[in-house]
Amino acid sequence: SFQYTYSYDQNKRVTKLAADYNTDFFIDNIKTILFTYPGSNSAMADITWGNDDIQRDYITYSNANKVITSYDTIPRLSGYHVTHTAYLGTENRIDSISEIAISVSPPEIYTNKQRFIYDAQNNLGTYYDISKNVHPAEDSVIILSRETRGAEINNTFDKILSNMRWYPPMVDNALGIISEPFVYYPYPMLSAKRWSKYINMELTIFNPPLFFSGNFVNTFDSNNLLVHQEIPAGFANKYGGRATYQFTYIKLPK
Repeated sequence: SFQYTYSYDQNKRVTKLAADYNTDFFIDNIKTILFTYPGSNSAMADITWGNDDIQRDYITYSNANKVITSYDTIPRLSGYHVTHTAYLGTENRIDSISEIAISVSPPEIYTNKQRFIYDAQNNLGTYYDISKNVHPAEDSVIILSRETRGAEINNTFDKILSNMRWYPPMVDNALGIISEPFVYYPYPMLSAKRWSKYINMELTIFNPPLFFSGNFVNTFDSNNLLVHQEIPAGFANKYGGRATYQFTYIKLPK
């Protein structure tokens, strides 16, 4: 179990995200992210990983805050320098991400492109992920369906994350491998279907496509508020297990 704590400056910008882990801590978990703002169109994020390595992401805003680039200055735990470029569409949602990873040893370049398609309710409906490198890579498409209620969770994250609303998916943007991105959209998941295949640099398929699907369990209280969510295996986390969320609503004084 763990707890997130957010801190803010006088301009309501996120300055710190701290994660307090009580059980099942891994060295590839994030301990803290410190945000600083050297200019009106830039930010820096100092990420402290579980092994106390510090990765600095330089974040620059351009094109009316619609293109965001972050790149780290030291290798990740896996020994890569990674650059992300996110292209934001309407309502500051991520429409696509380009990723370039350069391994330290042996020196190799890996590229990954992700595209997000939304429905009329601003929910992510289809997700495409194409990796291309010198080794076999994964080419995936995920088809998502969602509830028509339960927006209060998304609204809460809107307030908490403030100007960094787009950042959590960029920290680990492998949708379908971690559970957190599922709560960043207006309505909770109902089901997901994923097709994956392994490809080489010429996009020639040499392994059969892999298919798996999962149903999400959402429970609402008498006030129609989402109080329980179960994320099935294959979508819950990178270790292949299930995940469960319990939501409690507390009325705070204004």
